[in-house]
Amino acid sequence: MSLRDQITGALDDVTPPAPTLERRVTAFVFADKRDRDMLRHGSGRAPSTNRFRGMAAVVAAGLVVALLAGIAIGGRLGRDLGNAESPQRYTIDQSQLHSLESRPLLLPTLAPGAKCPFSPTVPSTGTDTVVGTGPVYAINSWYVSRTNQVDWVAFAFYYVAQRPGLVLVRAGDLHVNQAFVFSQYSLIDSGAIATGRLLGTDRLLDRPIQLHPEAVLKDPWHLQPANQQLVVMFAIPRATLCWAFQFDGPGFTESIVEGWDDLSSKGY
Repeated sequence: MSLRDQITGALDDVTPPAPTLERRVTAFVFADKRDRDMLRHGSGRAPSTNRFRGMAAVVAAGLVVALLAGIAIGGRLGRDLGNAESPQRYTIDQSQLHSLESRPLLLPTLAPGAKCPFSPTVPSTGTDTVVGTGPVYAINSWYVSRTNQVDWVAFAFYYVAQRPGLVLVRAGDLHVNQAFVFSQYSLIDSGAIATGRLLGTDRLLDRPIQLHPEAVLKDPWHLQPANQQLVVMFAIPRATLCWAFQFDGPGFTESIVEGWDDLSSKGY
């Protein structure tokens, strides 16, 4: 059994209270000092571990040691994670996607200086909380890295689907009506796929990445394996304080509002 299999097995023992712990620990390993401080303690409202409570804080330190040991032994774990790309065997139904894209983007617009209307947290399993009214819930978030004038952030979602069909994910700043860009989260094989026209490129963790205007979530019937995580990665401009996701899926439209109270909360 490989080190990664052992760690995954250990994580399975604490799921669902910590369904994205492996991703959070991986992000911690590759983060710089500033981002590690944020991953340890949270900063402001989002992305923040204090919005998504669970067992991660208890066991993360031990898993970081194990991960670092695996990388030191041969780097196999790092190579495995780094080689995870957008799923090649899954084909997005373009007719479904175009239908969802035709729905209007209904993110609220805030006046300058207006307080961010954060989406409330709701109870989940045990002592956990999640964000959202459903059927899509945000269950965790973490910093990935910083490039140029943006912070790359990852969110993990849980989708309680009533029937098969794609979920379109779009996001933007609520004060200045600026859309965010997405890229494929490549540290794992995510069931969330950055899509839409190619807008440009960036470099993240010393690798080139492609920028897209949106992402889609697979429904539970198309997740392979069945426990595949829905991790979306996107760029938040440094001046942004309040922003939101809009989810459009079969028979529903939902939004989740997140952000920070002020720029100092972002750790700048």
